[in-house]
Amino acid sequence: MNNCQIIYIGLNIAAKDLNINVPNYDFVSGCFFSTPHITAMYLPSEDTILFNEDWIKSADTNEVLATSFHEVRHVYQKKQIDLYFSNRKVSECAETIFRWKKEFDYYHQPNSSENEKKYVYQEIEKDSIFYASKLITNIFKY
Repeated sequence: MNNCQIIYIGLNIAAKDLNINVPNYDFVSGCFFSTPHITAMYLPSEDTILFNEDWIKSADTNEVLATSFHEVRHVYQKKQIDLYFSNRKVSECAETIFRWKKEFDYYHQPNSSENEKKYVYQEIEKDSIFYASKLITNIFKY
């Protein structure tokens, strides 16, 4: 199985777990990203996850799965924000949704050493990292 197939499987697993539709995704050259170590990113304006095709060629299967889970969690976060602000039922508390919205609106990309520190302290990133780690652990514990 190649890493593109692993991404497809990972997106489906996380979407099912989060009770959302499988997100749109695409593959782009590593040159698209601001730094070469960015493996993937969710573009809320396009509602699409972009994967670094250069990274995919040599990435470890677990890392590909974890990245897929992480990015789907961002899709979930954005959908919770959109649902909340259209007065629909959400699964998260208002405080969390407001924090996520602020961070989506003022997102810090990991494109410099200064922003790298801001990036890892964002609640949307901490939540996505925790979610991906938890899902990986649940999948491989059996």
